[in-house]
Amino acid sequence: MESFAQCLDVVKEFCKEQESETIYNIWLKGIAPVSFEGGVATVSVSSDFIKTMVEERYLDLIKRGFRQVMGFDVEVKITSRTAVPEVSTAPLRASSEDYTFDNFIVGPDNRFAHAAAIAVAANPAKAYNPLFIYGSSGLGKTHLLRAIQNDLKANRPELKVLYLGCEQFTNELIAAIQSGSTEPFHEKYRSVDVLLVDDVQFLGGKDSPQEEFFHPFNALHSAQKQIVLTSDRPAKEIKSLEERLRTRFEWGIIADVQPPDVETRISIIFTKAEALGLKLPADVADFIANN
Repeated sequence: MESFAQCLDVVKEFCKEQESETIYNIWLKGIAPVSFEGGVATVSVSSDFIKTMVEERYLDLIKRGFRQVMGFDVEVKITSRTAVPEVSTAPLRASSEDYTFDNFIVGPDNRFAHAAAIAVAANPAKAYNPLFIYGSSGLGKTHLLRAIQNDLKANRPELKVLYLGCEQFTNELIAAIQSGSTEPFHEKYRSVDVLLVDDVQFLGGKDSPQEEFFHPFNALHSAQKQIVLTSDRPAKEIKSLEERLRTRFEWGIIADVQPPDVETRISIIFTKAEALGLKLPADVADFIANN
């Protein structure tokens, strides 16, 4: 081969064939060439944390890859491009801007929802409208909503994007009725280009909020504005949801998010630990993922 970089690319392809897409993307995809001298292949990864994990779990795989490509055994040295940051003692608070498509851990149980969200962000109201994502709490539905919001903010700043939880919608409606100022409330929701609503299951059994949600939904959809909804259950299972809303929620594409498999859970745990600057032993991650 013409260069060590080309050789490493083939080795990484070998590793990709041996491991799942999730494992490869998290731990192996970012390996970069440094040098090849005296039978020692030196490569680098993005952090000390990933260096430790690759050395513990995937070093033998990488060595097998080099043997497959070069025809002889090669020593492999892993280096880190950056150090693990010091752990802050400040309280941990997730910002809405922290949620991106890049840091969403993709696995077989959420791949379609992730792809649909990316498609919506790339072509609002052109791909899937509405997009209805459902799944149990804590599986990444809000992450995907916020990722759409942040992607559009970065790439389509001219669009007016509104994110809110369903309970916020209900509370604002109650406040508008009590103050006798429902027109500004209606205008707020009918004037957006992209409406992102979390936890629409809370509309169930609430007649007035359902009535008020029906009209902006119709207006936005008719005007070819994007709507994305999340729920902890399919629309057909939301109790006391009006049939006209249920059918509209199902007009576009429905994507479910299921609990991740053990492999994906381990990847999520390691990624969160790295973000916090923590070196988590592999057996601890395995225990957390399986319990």
